[in-house]
Amino acid sequence: MKIRLLVDQWDEPTEGGYLTHVKGDVVDAGEADAARLVGAGAAVGVPVESEKKEAPKRRVRRGGDK
Repeated sequence: MKIRLLVDQWDEPTEGGYLTHVKGDVVDAGEADAARLVGAGAAVGVPVESEKKEAPKRRVRRGGDK
């Protein structure tokens, strides 16, 4: 499910680290993550016609790095 982030930052867990997304990014999140973020008010669903405006991927941060 595509969502648009409303929060300043979301670190998406990935294999071997995290992928950092920032406010306004359109993210293809899994159903569970999307439902949790939308339910918490951290994101909104994106209509199909808006999917073309997807933001480029952000930097990958390896687990344990700060």
